Amino acid sequence: MRTGTYPTQPHFDNLSYISDGRDRISYLNDPYAVSSRDAVVDRNGIVLQPKELKRSRHNNNTAYNFRPGQDSIYAYSNAAFSDYSGADSRGPSIRSYIENSHNFQNPYITTKRNRTICGICSKYWYIFGLLTLIILVTIAVIIGVLVFRSKYKSRECYLLCDPGHRLVQLNSTYCECQLINECEFNPPVCGLFSCIKFNGIGYECNCTTGFRHPSTTHDLTACEDTNECENLNTCGEHQLCHNTIGNYTCSCENGFETIITPDGIACQDHDECIVPNPCSNARCINTNGSFKCVCNSGFEPELSNPLHCDDIDECLRFNPCTDHNEICENTAGSFLCSCAQGYRRNEHGNCTNINECAESTAACDINSRCEDRNGSFACCINTITDECIECGHDYLSPRSVVSNPVRSKRMIDGQPVEPGRFPWIAAVLIKQQYSSSEPRYVCSATLVSSWNIITAAHCLDEQHFRKQWEITGEPSSFKDIFDIRIGVHNLSLNSTDFIQSQSYSIENFTLPSRYQSLSSESATVQEDVALIKLTKRIERSSNIDWICLPTMIHIQDQDRLKVVSYSNIDDDLIQQQLDILVLNNDENKTECQRQLGDIAEDAFCAISTNHTSILGRGDSGAGSMLFSSNSRWHLAGVMSKTGLQKSYSAMTNVSKHIEWLTSLVER
Repeated sequence: MRTGTYPTQPHFDNLSYISDGRDRISYLNDPYAVSSRDAVVDRNGIVLQPKELKRSRHNNNTAYNFRPGQDSIYAYSNAAFSDYSGADSRGPSIRSYIENSHNFQNPYITTKRNRTICGICSKYWYIFGLLTLIILVTIAVIIGVLVFRSKYKSRECYLLCDPGHRLVQLNSTYCECQLINECEFNPPVCGLFSCIKFNGIGYECNCTTGFRHPSTTHDLTACEDTNECENLNTCGEHQLCHNTIGNYTCSCENGFETIITPDGIACQDHDECIVPNPCSNARCINTNGSFKCVCNSGFEPELSNPLHCDDIDECLRFNPCTDHNEICENTAGSFLCSCAQGYRRNEHGNCTNINECAESTAACDINSRCEDRNGSFACCINTITDECIECGHDYLSPRSVVSNPVRSKRMIDGQPVEPGRFPWIAAVLIKQQYSSSEPRYVCSATLVSSWNIITAAHCLDEQHFRKQWEITGEPSSFKDIFDIRIGVHNLSLNSTDFIQSQSYSIENFTLPSRYQSLSSESATVQEDVALIKLTKRIERSSNIDWICLPTMIHIQDQDRLKVVSYSNIDDDLIQQQLDILVLNNDENKTECQRQLGDIAEDAFCAISTNHTSILGRGDSGAGSMLFSSNSRWHLAGVMSKTGLQKSYSAMTNVSKHIEWLTSLVER
């Protein structure tokens, strides 16, 4: 477009025309237009042509005629007249006056938006550029490191060394074979020993005194301990060699002691027989390096202990006492011949009989006579004939027994009784026809003559008895209920003792006049003793005999008595025994009364010597026996009742009723 005449219009006041060869029209304040300082401006402020254009391209331009309010600007093949959005309009484009006036009224809105968009784009271009720079720097560093390592990398050595040498790399380009010096190794190859390097290959460990190279392998690079004790002459006489690591020690043999001599250390004999004497019942004899024990007279060496000598029991090996009435008594290393009991030695040295009856040393009661025997005497019961009938003989000597741990409803923790030792023990049973089961054991009793047994009165108390026991059937008389067995060790029905035993019936029984029936609530237990007469005479045998009555026996405090009764052991009812101690003193009186209540004047208190052994209901009537000085058993008491603790019991004192009993006893 060439320079033409353009009337001044309000909407074209700020419009500039730039002819840059493509022809465009833009606002003067358009940030994308050429600056006004560089444009040729006419008198109306219209930019006609930029100064930088060197030549004119007006020949290609098309003239524009403009009529205000009527015509629009037409442009053909001219980008200057693009539409407002910036789209290219190579064809005819019509922009009306009204439209242009609306668009051109807010020129600053478009400018501000364009600036914001440009600022955002500029910011992202800055970040993009910074990231690009970082990536390029990283790549450069990596390349530099690779180049440096490639340039200065050590080269591997490929060199074969001779034995005893090793390959050493001196720098990155040079290596060589050097001689191996094992003596410089750390830790040292020889340990505590010095190392000697050979001129050639290898080394040797210098073994010090007490060490040597292994004798089996002859390895010069190792040292082992030398056992000096392999040489028998290493230590002196009577010495023992003890090997140590790198050395050895010597000590004296047993029986020798160390001494210092001018030649050094030596060993001499030790006298073991110096006090104290190592031998027992023997003489010590010292020997070279040892000793021996020689037994004293009357002793012999013990097989398991050569230092001890056992006594020789001459009485067992041979009887050195030749007199028939002598007794051999063994002593330590010797023996003693003494006269047997009932004998004494006379002026000739012989043992002769002592007549106890003539010397009034016999302890026979008023109802018996004394009869002298060889070495003894007998208390004979007075009978119509002159036959001497004795009582209370101990048929078996006491033996050691083990307490039975089995519990029972009667005597508990008693000790077993040897069958036949106490042949006067009797049992009061209920006959089988009056019992729903096997004959019931009611009470114990004691045989005191050929016709009589003694038991507790409450065992025969009919009213009390019927409350305690259930009877099947009714006998013609109360006494016919009972079955008496004597000298039976086992009361079980199927036992041989019971099957072979003799059954006795009661002819009558007698209770003391002052006895009160226990069926009465106000009754007190006193005179609790009864005498039973049997229907037939008892014949003495090896299993049946009677005990002595205590005519001259008086119970004393702390007397030890024995009670024998029956106790349930497994399924059997067997005789058991326990020992009791008489408590007849003021100190124990309070405790006895607390345990037993009021104790009758004719009774005494006793306690079991073994507090786990107790008496029970079935032990009523059992006799408490005292073994007297004349080696006879006497009936001292009758079991009456037990205390709160069953180890306590009240015994009726038989000696208190001796006159009444002897008047009824039939021999």
